[in-house]
Amino acid sequence: MISEKAIRYFISFSAGALLLSFFSFFQKRLLGITEVSFAPKAFVIPVLFGGFAGLAIAIANARLRESHAQLEDYLNHIDDLVQIVSRDQRFLYVNQAWRDALQYSPEEIKHLKLVDILLPEKADACMQLFERIFRGEQIGEIESVFVAKDGSKIYVRGSSNVGCTKEGADRTRGIFRNITADIEAQEFRRLSAKIFEYAKDGLLVLDVNRKIMMSNPAFLEMSGYDAKELLGMDAKELFLREKYAVKISPQIRAALEKEKSWRGEIIAYKKDGTPYPCKVLVNTVDSLRDETDCYICLIRDISQEKKHEAELQRLAWYDHLTQLSNRSHFDRFLMDLLETAQENKSYFALFFMDLDGFKKINDQHGHAMGDLLLRAFAKRLQSNIREGDLVARIGGDEFGIVLRNIEQKEQVCAIAQKIVRQVSAPYHINGTQLRVGV
Repeated sequence: MISEKAIRYFISFSAGALLLSFFSFFQKRLLGITEVSFAPKAFVIPVLFGGFAGLAIAIANARLRESHAQLEDYLNHIDDLVQIVSRDQRFLYVNQAWRDALQYSPEEIKHLKLVDILLPEKADACMQLFERIFRGEQIGEIESVFVAKDGSKIYVRGSSNVGCTKEGADRTRGIFRNITADIEAQEFRRLSAKIFEYAKDGLLVLDVNRKIMMSNPAFLEMSGYDAKELLGMDAKELFLREKYAVKISPQIRAALEKEKSWRGEIIAYKKDGTPYPCKVLVNTVDSLRDETDCYICLIRDISQEKKHEAELQRLAWYDHLTQLSNRSHFDRFLMDLLETAQENKSYFALFFMDLDGFKKINDQHGHAMGDLLLRAFAKRLQSNIREGDLVARIGGDEFGIVLRNIEQKEQVCAIAQKIVRQVSAPYHINGTQLRVGV
């Protein structure tokens, strides 16, 4: 089957031969040669020369088109943005990367001017460069910002030079690299650094071996270390010193392997060895190969929160006058102890008592003296119990005692007699001797 190229070359040969033959015929007539022969041999030379001339032109045009197509294909498959702009700012040529980045169709590009794609803040500076290029100045590397059809910014870096015809400089040729991703990544790194620096919570970056790679100012202030001291330190030295670390370390590792994250409360240590409670969030950061690259730890000192919680608990469970447990704490303690005693088949003792003669002291000496007496009474009760037992103020002058792990009934009677004997002894308050019984 005859190829399209062979047909095209045959047509070119025939057209060249025919044209030169006609030219030869008319030339003879113009020269006044009356005897013009139409014999085939009279046209051999015009046919051969004309045909081969047409064929040569066809081959040259084919190679030129092929070369142009290769260049077009190359320009449309490079990542750089290529543009040719006329002196009146019209786009004479843009490649595929340019069209993809700025999102304009070929028909829309016909109606665009250079100023239409420039960021307004950059437009004046860019137009000055445009004019300098036409004056033949060597500009060097250019950085600018284009605006795509959807309004997004396209950051570019590259070069541009002037193109000339016989009439002089009439266009600029520019090739630019799209550095938008680089600029955005740079801006992200800048913002990340600022967040890392100004975060109120402590931040640590650990390598896969738990060695500290980075620390922020908040953690330095929190821990008392400086950045150089922390660099390369094993995070275990800061967080996992206590015995409970043996239990919690596997939990952290398991959570990081399964969920890529762990959150919990832990005891950290300052440079001087002072422990402090903190909330910790650890997240795994994976590399592009889906392998663990590092760990990011967010640390918050919750010492004040714990103190506040303890204060709230004290207010909720303790009597503000005597600092003994209040009725709520007493009830909770007793219910827990009942459950434990039933499970363990153990025994405990429960005392209820109220003060005899307290109302008379209040009436004679005033409530302030009564309060001082209650405090003194509470101290005597507290001094007669063991660690783990409980003394509580149930009401105004009513008190309760719970003694745990009682083995013999006689033990309870002895403690009761001791308490009665001690609390019934005289109280000397502000120079006044007072007596109460229970």
